[in-house]
Amino acid sequence: MQAYSKFASIYDKMMDNIPYADWKQYLLCLFYKNHIPAAAKIAELGCGTGTMTELLADDGFIMTGLDLSADMLKMAKKKQARAAKNSTYNASTPQDEPWPQAQPITYLKADMRDFDLKEKQDAIISICDCVNYLTSEEDLYKTFAAVRRNLKAGGIFIFDLKTEHFFLTQLDGQTFKESRRDYSCTWKNHFDKESGIHYYHLLIKTKEGGKWVSCNEFHQQKVFSGKSILYAAQKAGFTKALAYDAFSLDRPKNNSDRIYIVLSK
Repeated sequence: MQAYSKFASIYDKMMDNIPYADWKQYLLCLFYKNHIPAAAKIAELGCGTGTMTELLADDGFIMTGLDLSADMLKMAKKKQARAAKNSTYNASTPQDEPWPQAQPITYLKADMRDFDLKEKQDAIISICDCVNYLTSEEDLYKTFAAVRRNLKAGGIFIFDLKTEHFFLTQLDGQTFKESRRDYSCTWKNHFDKESGIHYYHLLIKTKEGGKWVSCNEFHQQKVFSGKSILYAAQKAGFTKALAYDAFSLDRPKNNSDRIYIVLSK
């Protein structure tokens, strides 16, 4: 089964511990550091159910969300429709209102390795380790090349990655289980150090029409070395690369669980 198919329906419930608002503040810090203007055009690769996309749109950025999973995009569009319905924004609000106005979001089904947007972006982002889902150096290069093609001159690409340290110390060999009233998920993990690929096996049970329905999903994520990232970035034509220990401006450490990379066109 395709990854993020049935999982899409429970994704937000399982990720309700993620501090998205704090992650957004970190992105805003990186935007400011790299001179990304207010109301900039920003695309999010692997936007999933659109949580971060919506948060940035609420801050006045012109957002485009791209994802390969039609099921995840379906959930994102449902959330957007609910937000629009529940919005208290009044069109008669004075134009000098000090708060940024939420912008409508464009959602597109697209492969991060080969996509073309109608307008070039000020920035492109990819968080929640979406780039780890690329399982080869060639796919990494293709993604960087597609990103650079869709950036304005001076634009940036911000993405995060889980590290080998994280996979080995936090996930490898572990089995996790979460059960709630309307679903359960058993999540088994195995990291193959030789290939640098981490394997996830998810057994998902959801309650549908009073009955429990089971399915299996299989996910893979790959660890990329700093050397591989830099080579792919240079080959794609990026002129500058900076790496940070996640949610700081410090250099990555040997025990960093997650790192952020900023590539400049």
